[in-house]
Amino acid sequence: MKRKHIYALVMVAIAAFAFFLYVQTVQSKEFEHSLQIVLEYEDGSTQSFNPEKLPLFSQSIVDQTGKTVKNMRVELYVKADYEGNAAGWDVSGALGWNILDSAKNVKHTINMALQPRSENVAPPNKQAFVVASSTVSAADIEALWSGWIVGQTYYLRFEVQSLRFTIRFVDGTAQTKTASAAFEWQFKYVSSQQFNSLSVTWQPVTYY
Repeated sequence: MKRKHIYALVMVAIAAFAFFLYVQTVQSKEFEHSLQIVLEYEDGSTQSFNPEKLPLFSQSIVDQTGKTVKNMRVELYVKADYEGNAAGWDVSGALGWNILDSAKNVKHTINMALQPRSENVAPPNKQAFVVASSTVSAADIEALWSGWIVGQTYYLRFEVQSLRFTIRFVDGTAQTKTASAAFEWQFKYVSSQQFNSLSVTWQPVTYY
């Protein structure tokens, strides 16, 4: 009787340990996505805008500098909170660039695929890191459309659509989270290739 009792305890311990290994190996808790915008001004200075800097109860940050922008870099961040042994990660999706007038009427749209990326190293855990970035100049933005009016306010809307971020684990399993995110950069068109920065507004990230 005592031997059967010890055997049962051993089997329970083995089952518990196996479950612990399973959880530690394959369970991913949560993914978070965010967009950061880095503006480079004509005078050579730079300023970054991201959701962590948002004022309380607001989705917008006013650019107090009002400076003319030379380049804009968009950085897509992912923060993965997972447990276990990750073997690598993948990211894919689509991008959209939209020019809107002051009344938010869409004047020009460009859609393109996000260049897929696959890495065979574990992603940082519980720490945001850049999975993709893109830089455009004022000249690039101006070339998208020919209807600019001097002195008018416009918006450049950047969208990440159906962003798929996948963590691959050493046992061959994987977990994927899909999301969409967007921001609008408001600026004034002063003259050719002179875009004076006004504000940046983020749309809530949608997960599905």
